[in-house]
Amino acid sequence: MFESVNSNQSRSQRSQTSSKLLPVGDPQSSYYLHHTDHPSSVVINPKLTTNNYVAWSRSFLLALSIRNKLGFINGSIPKPQVTNDLYPSWIKCNNLIVAWLLDSINPPIASIVFYMDSAMEIWSALKQSYAQLDDTRVCNLQYTLGMLVRGLDGWIAILLNSRESAKN
Repeated sequence: MFESVNSNQSRSQRSQTSSKLLPVGDPQSSYYLHHTDHPSSVVINPKLTTNNYVAWSRSFLLALSIRNKLGFINGSIPKPQVTNDLYPSWIKCNNLIVAWLLDSINPPIASIVFYMDSAMEIWSALKQSYAQLDDTRVCNLQYTLGMLVRGLDGWIAILLNSRESAKN
């Protein structure tokens, strides 16, 4: 029994050591790829269009967060040097996220970012191009709502005047 406890401890220590040496094998690592992670394993509906960036980006960020891959688009996991042992794993993860991005956006938009190399570059380009459109859309909706309220105020004034006229 004592030997089995020691062998379990040493197996656990070896596992922890190998995980620290090879983050690709550690499920907590951003470099880890589960066997179910493939180019079409992230499904974001609806796909990105010119007017749904906020909802689309929220869905995509959730999908990346679940897979511990946010660092590839927010810059906290920079591209390592070619000589770094993590370089092949970084390329693999980056390319998978690029595939997820391209699969989650409408073809006319995908054609604009198709030849960009990094997921972070694509993410930044999409944010710069389409997040502002949502801001503009919000401003337009606020303006339209303000106009409707003013119009409603006018109708209320007319109705109140009609009511006063009817009383007299």
